Amino acid sequence: MSLDRRSQLLGGIIKFALGKRINQMSLVELQRLRGRQQQFHKLRYKLLLGRRVNLASVKDCSIPTRDGTFIQGRLYEPKVASNLPLMVFFHGGGWTIGNIDGHDALCRRLAKASNTAILSVGYRLAPEYKFPTALHDAYDAVAWAAKQGQSWQVNTSRLIVAGDSAGGNLATVVAMIARDTGGPKIHQQVLLYPVTNGRCESESHQKYQTAPVLNHAEMRFFIEQYCSSPRDIENPLLSPLLAPDLSNLPPALVITAENDPLRDEGEEYAARLQASGTPAQLYRATGAVHSFLQFPYLSAEHRAVSDKIKHFVAQPTFDELTTVHNGVLPI
Repeated sequence: MSLDRRSQLLGGIIKFALGKRINQMSLVELQRLRGRQQQFHKLRYKLLLGRRVNLASVKDCSIPTRDGTFIQGRLYEPKVASNLPLMVFFHGGGWTIGNIDGHDALCRRLAKASNTAILSVGYRLAPEYKFPTALHDAYDAVAWAAKQGQSWQVNTSRLIVAGDSAGGNLATVVAMIARDTGGPKIHQQVLLYPVTNGRCESESHQKYQTAPVLNHAEMRFFIEQYCSSPRDIENPLLSPLLAPDLSNLPPALVITAENDPLRDEGEEYAARLQASGTPAQLYRATGAVHSFLQFPYLSAEHRAVSDKIKHFVAQPTFDELTTVHNGVLPI
């Protein structure tokens, strides 16, 4: 299916706003782009990122990491209530751009739609901080959040990891590390158009080489910025699709976009989870492009996907595995 009209419009707006594709930017230009994201996030709320949903509480916090550094966090509570599930969310941006402010509107909508408290994590970015710094920050944030249940009055027995794009990569790899190290018990994972294979060799990478929002060249650029060495691409902690064992992981909801270079690797990851005995559900947003959930005014699938996340998070148990049909796991 070709791009829907909203996706075409979104691609044009982003191309105009950036001036050049991200893979053509120098480090100085990337750093300036990060600053612009901080400076203009309030304007973007109104024009692109959607209405700023009011919640019962939104407060910033400092998250300790293993090297003594503190990174930024932001806790969203949709209502005054105890025992809400806690979702730890990692923003996208190829591990290279993006921040908490740029994902503030999305986290607010997710918190309200899913009736879940959300901790958004401002992990350190490449290329200044190479793999595995972002991953270490992400895991440390989950381990710290798991201990905050009583003080935050949230239910950390229903701890969820989530993220979009590179953030989805961090979420699922954190779940793998927690499984392998006896770390915090993670109840679910919500993976929004995740990066699962740094090789960038799937059919969708070839088919959508010039897709709007994210194209093949930009994804390769992000991988290069994140990697300390080309060998990192083969590491399952960067490319979880290459992991030999995907069993005994938290039940996963995987959302993909039809016109996205990352589509096939996300869908293959969902299928491999299920084949390994990990409950997995997949929803492909038709006509959509990468990061479509960030732009509700320009996404025909936004409301449907929000409903899928709400339904998934509300499930107390996962007794039956979802079956694969034509490469897609129907919800």
